[in-house]
Amino acid sequence: MEQLSIAEKADILHQTAQLYLSSNLPTDYGTGRLYTATEVHALKYIIEHDGKTAAELSLDWGISRAAVSQLMKKLGDKGLVQRRPYPGSRRKMLYLPTEAGLALNRCHTQYDTRVFGETLALLAERCPQADIECCFRVLEQYLQVRRQKHYNSTPE
Repeated sequence: MEQLSIAEKADILHQTAQLYLSSNLPTDYGTGRLYTATEVHALKYIIEHDGKTAAELSLDWGISRAAVSQLMKKLGDKGLVQRRPYPGSRRKMLYLPTEAGLALNRCHTQYDTRVFGETLALLAERCPQADIECCFRVLEQYLQVRRQKHYNSTPE
């Protein structure tokens, strides 16, 4: 198999991200209400990283604080996250999941297990399972490297 160039690898990653983002249509994950993939994955991140500020989420996600605040307002208006004052600060706020947010996350996890599981089964028809697992381990490291690079390039 011929090795891909750096530019080809970057293009594959970009196309993958674009295809995923283009599917950000509102979906019923099993709650009877419609949510986008961006909303449910942001909620999942907040659940897994309890008590982050907008500034921290901005760095973690590589988007502006304004974009984070807009998304958190949307999730708050839908009753999925709540704001709590940051200890010792009058301005900073922490974002935490609500009970409704936790319930949606459980439904979303079941949905992704089923739907993404179908995609993985199709992929397994083309690639050995070890290659698929390796791909996701590499992507996990890629995310860590990109986040570290982003944090290190951000002015204090």
